[in-house]
Amino acid sequence: MTNASLVKIPFDLERWQKVAEEKYPDGLPEPYSDDPTQWLFHGHPARAEAGSALQVAVARLLDYRWPAETDEEMELSAEAREWISRCSDLDPLTDPDGIACLPPVAGDRPAAERVQALLAKAFGEEWSQHLLDRLISEAGSAGKDLHTWLRDDFFKQHCRLFHNRPFIWHVWDGRKDGFSALVNYHRLDAALLRRLIYTYLGSWIEAQQAAASAGERGADLRLAAARDLRERLEAILEGE
Repeated sequence: MTNASLVKIPFDLERWQKVAEEKYPDGLPEPYSDDPTQWLFHGHPARAEAGSALQVAVARLLDYRWPAETDEEMELSAEAREWISRCSDLDPLTDPDGIACLPPVAGDRPAAERVQALLAKAFGEEWSQHLLDRLISEAGSAGKDLHTWLRDDFFKQHCRLFHNRPFIWHVWDGRKDGFSALVNYHRLDAALLRRLIYTYLGSWIEAQQAAASAGERGADLRLAAARDLRERLEAILEGE
């Protein structure tokens, strides 16, 4: 659309000035948003828009920060600043390398347990199993547990919420009982990709090798899928 076309659009200035005076008699409100797609979002899961609390919790777990949290000069309301300050209470629960595996590997707890712990801290006394079920339902996955939501629905919903610009990636070998990890894309440099491959995925492969040697059913299939994922990730590491 050109500038010449834009100025042809009719605009009733007097009408909208009257609406503004009625709706905001003391002037426009200070900037504030519970929408995690906005730069001025405060970053706290407990005040995120309905349907997005789980997405915010996963992002915080993987050490993602919204611009409003790090820009002290950004114009924000006092309420927004208050919620930003509360986010510091959640910092001890975040993952310093921005990688959370869905199965328990390399000494880490499963991602679902870690997300739930962060949510419990964020909601405080309000937290309960009923609230977790409600958050999962609001996200569009009613009836599922948190692990199943992370494995099957998180990434699709993440892409939809953030307009197909995902900053949390789901690296997965394709098996429901296999290896998968959520990764903060902004942190994923070559060193962290090596850690993903050789520490986390490597630990999983060792566990499946041991299970296959012990004759555990399905371990050989999990091992094959994990090795295939390792080969593909190594190809990326080498420049593919």
